[in-house]
Amino acid sequence: MSGIAAVFHLDGSPAERAAVERMIAAAPYRARDGSSSWCDGPVALGHAMLHTTPESLRESQPLLDVGSNLALVFTGRIDNRDELKDAFERAAIIPSGDSDAAYVIAAYQRWGDDFPAEILGDFAFALWDGKRRRMLCARDPLGVAALYYFINGGLFVCASELHQLFADPRVPMTPNAGMIAETLGASPHEGEETLYQGIYRLPASFLFLVAQAGLTRRRYYDLDPARSIEYRTDDDYAEHFRAILFEAVRCRLRSVGRVVADLSGGIDSSSIVAIASRLMKTGAANVAAFDAMSVDHDRPEADERRYVAEAEAAFDLRSHHVAASLRPLKWYRETARHYRDLTYNPSGTAIDLAVFFRTLGDVRVSLTGEGGDDFFGGSGFGYADMLRRLEFGAVLRRLRFDREMRRSDPMFYPPLRLFFRNGILPLVPKQLKRVVKPFFVRDELPFSIAPEFARRARYAERMARQPVLPRCRDLAQQDVYRTYSAGWMAQALEPIDRYAASVAVEMRHPFYDRRVMEFAFAIPENQRLRELETKFVLRRAMRGIVPPSILARLDKGSFGYTFPETMRAFGGERIFDSLEIEQAGWVDGARVREAYRKMDSLYASGDLGYVNYISRLWVVLAVEFWFSETFGCESAASGVGPPIRDHRPAEERLNDAAAPAEMRAAILKGN
Repeated sequence: MSGIAAVFHLDGSPAERAAVERMIAAAPYRARDGSSSWCDGPVALGHAMLHTTPESLRESQPLLDVGSNLALVFTGRIDNRDELKDAFERAAIIPSGDSDAAYVIAAYQRWGDDFPAEILGDFAFALWDGKRRRMLCARDPLGVAALYYFINGGLFVCASELHQLFADPRVPMTPNAGMIAETLGASPHEGEETLYQGIYRLPASFLFLVAQAGLTRRRYYDLDPARSIEYRTDDDYAEHFRAILFEAVRCRLRSVGRVVADLSGGIDSSSIVAIASRLMKTGAANVAAFDAMSVDHDRPEADERRYVAEAEAAFDLRSHHVAASLRPLKWYRETARHYRDLTYNPSGTAIDLAVFFRTLGDVRVSLTGEGGDDFFGGSGFGYADMLRRLEFGAVLRRLRFDREMRRSDPMFYPPLRLFFRNGILPLVPKQLKRVVKPFFVRDELPFSIAPEFARRARYAERMARQPVLPRCRDLAQQDVYRTYSAGWMAQALEPIDRYAASVAVEMRHPFYDRRVMEFAFAIPENQRLRELETKFVLRRAMRGIVPPSILARLDKGSFGYTFPETMRAFGGERIFDSLEIEQAGWVDGARVREAYRKMDSLYASGDLGYVNYISRLWVVLAVEFWFSETFGCESAASGVGPPIRDHRPAEERLNDAAAPAEMRAAILKGN
C-alpha cells in the first residue's frame, strides 16, 4: 500500500513539513511512485504513493479541498465506489476527482464523523478539518491497513509503520513490559499497545478525533448480532456466498499493473485463483495480466504440488513455481533493526518476493487466501451449543473429528481438553466455575517468560482480561465475533502489509472483505462446520469451480519445519546461549535452552510434537533481535540513520550515560 504520516501540534504552534518528510523517508519503499508533503499552521501531512488502481494515476496527495478547508492523506482502496457515487449525487455533493481519496473527502462531507462505516475496502487515513481545527483518523474494519500513533504533551504523530514515528526525535523509545510479556507468551491479548510505552496502534473498526482538548476514540463499525441469514437448503447458502466471494475477488482485481495470486493447493487460495481466472476470462475484471504463484517445498508434509497441478489443469493456467529457501540470520536482524519491531517468522518468508516480482515485471497487486480459516473453520464452542440442544450424537461425532485433526496436526488442541474448555465450562454457573476450573484448567507460565518478569509485567492479570462480547444467538457465533475483535487479528495482518510494502506491492485478501465476514457471522454454525467438514459453505459454493480433490481436503500443508531448520542454521542451541533479554531478566535462559533441546530432539526423530515448541522459541528470538538491534545501537535513541552495533553486554550498555535514564529503568525494572 501507499504510506501516510501526520503531525499535529495541539497547542496551535507551527508544525514543520520536514517532520513528516523524515517519516516518509524512513519507509522509502512505500514511495514507489513518488512522495509529497503539505503543511499549514499546526498540522503537517506526508504521503508516499504506490499506484495500484487506475484512478490513483490521476491523483496527488496530500489531497486538498480548499473550499472546505480539508486536507487528507489516504492509503488503501475503496470497493463500493458506485454506491458512494450514487449517494453523493443524491446529496448534490461533487467529489474533487474520481480517486478513492477524493471519495473519502466527499463521504466526510456527506455523512460527517461516522462516514468510515459507509466505506467498503481496506484503508487508513488522516483527515485534517481546518475549520474545526481537528484531525480525524480511521482504520478499516479488519485492520488490513496499519496505523500507529503517539500523543503526549500537545504532540500527535501517526504513520503507516511503527518505526516511522521515531523519525521524530520527540517520540520516546521506552520498552513496554506488559506487551513484551504478552509477546513472549506467543498469545497477545492486547490489541492497541505496542512494544513501546505510549505508542499505540489504532484498532480495526475504530476512528479517533484529535483536537486541542486531546484524543477521543470510538468504534465506527460493528458486526450486528441481530442479523441472521437463514435459508431452507444448503444450496441457497452456497449460492449466496458464491456471489459475495466473487464480488470480493472482483473488487480486488482493480489494478493498473500485473496481479499475482497465491496458489498453495488448499481450498482457500484455490478458490480465489479459480474465481479470479473466471472473472478474467469472462471480461468481468479488466486486468493487464494475471499470474498465479506457488511455493514449492520439498518436505513431504509441506509439499502441495500435486494439488497445485490439479488446480492449474482445472483453471487452465500455469503458476510460477518458486523453490522455498531459508533466510539467513543477518536478514532477520536487519529487518528487526529497520522496523524497530518484531521480525517475520520463517514460514511466511520462505521466498524473496522482491526478486520474484522483478522477474515478472510491473506487479502491483498480490491476492491471498488469508482469512478462510478465521471465519469459516468452525468453533470449539459448538460443543456447548450441541450440549444445550442435547445433541449427544453430534458431540461424539465432533470428538472423533477433533481426534483425527489432532493426529494430523499436533498443534490442534487436545480434543477432551477442548471439549471441557469449550463445551462444559461455558455451561457451568460462574460461582461453580471458579471452584472447578483450577482442577481441570492449568494456566502454566510459558517457558519463554521469566517468572519474576511475568510478575512485574502483570502477565497473569493481562491474560485474564476477558473481551466484552455481544449477546449472540449461540456461543459459536459469539466466537466468530471474538475472532473479528481480537487483538491478534490486526497484529497478524500488520506484518503482511509491511512485508508487501517493502516490495512495493499491495496485498489484498478477499476473505477479509467486510461482506464476507458479515456473511460468516450471520450464518448458522452448521454452515461453517458440518460433521467432518470445515468450511462447509465454501466447499459447496466452489463445487464445479474448484477440483473435487481439493474440495475434499481436510488436511493442509504444514510449514512448521522452517522453524527448526532456520534455528539450526543460526547455530542451534548456541543461538540461545547469550541472550540479551536473559540478561535483562525477561526470559529464563535455562528453560528456553531446555525447550529447544526437546524441540530439536522431537524434530530429529520425526515426531510432529516439535511444533508445540516452535512459536514460543521463535518469539524469544524475535524479541531478542528487536531488543538487541534497537536498544543495543548507539543511534537507537534517535530512531534515524543506520544503527551502529554495540557489542558490549546489555548491563554495561544500559549503564552508559548516553542511554536515557527512563530507558535503562524500564529495561532493568520491567515497567
